[in-house]
Amino acid sequence: MDRFLIYAPNWVKNCAAILLVVLFATAFGVSAHALVTGENRDLIAPAFSAAQAAGVGIIILGVISFTERDASPKALLAKSKGWLLHTLKGALERVTLDGRRLSVDITETPEDIFIKYRVRDPRTPADALEMHVFLNVKRLWVYYLFPSSGGDDAERVAQAVQVTFEGAKGAGYEWTQVKHPARVEYHLSAPIDADFLMKPTEQLYWAQDIASMTRSLIASAQKNRMPLTLAPAQA
Repeated sequence: MDRFLIYAPNWVKNCAAILLVVLFATAFGVSAHALVTGENRDLIAPAFSAAQAAGVGIIILGVISFTERDASPKALLAKSKGWLLHTLKGALERVTLDGRRLSVDITETPEDIFIKYRVRDPRTPADALEMHVFLNVKRLWVYYLFPSSGGDDAERVAQAVQVTFEGAKGAGYEWTQVKHPARVEYHLSAPIDADFLMKPTEQLYWAQDIASMTRSLIASAQKNRMPLTLAPAQA
């Protein structure tokens, strides 16, 4: 995003706006007076050119001001939340398993930077894959949580997800496994464009990529008869 924006303090923009408006008004007034009275007709062309330049300057300044407003931290946080709550959720809900669309529940807590998703195959509504997603300007984080009692159980989870996560490397993801007493987590991260939130094509790509990966994990868990729902204390 930074490559396409020009940032300036408000006082600079306000001074520039005043100067441009004064220049536009003066140049327009000089050219209009010369046309009406016939005096100083040699000033018409340069005055008209100055008015045009000032008008273009005003337009450019307006575009920069509106773009900076859209790129403010508050606006970017709102766009980020919109992508997590709507675009990604919609992509997950469009995914099908054996002709049935996945269902998605979202948990959002103000003190947590991650949005939590529980994704279910409607044929097994009691079994839900929990995933947490966080968007951090230049990096996308996706956590998948699986129930595990450790030892052979953790190894079984690793074997079930191996194909999916190895394939994810091709999309630019890096991942690590983190073991806990009653669950095992896979933390995936991928670099994204700094202007991700300004690019609908990038937003759609990553949302659909996560949805496809999630579908693959649920299908693999079903194939390996592996439960997905965490114990209440772990969820």
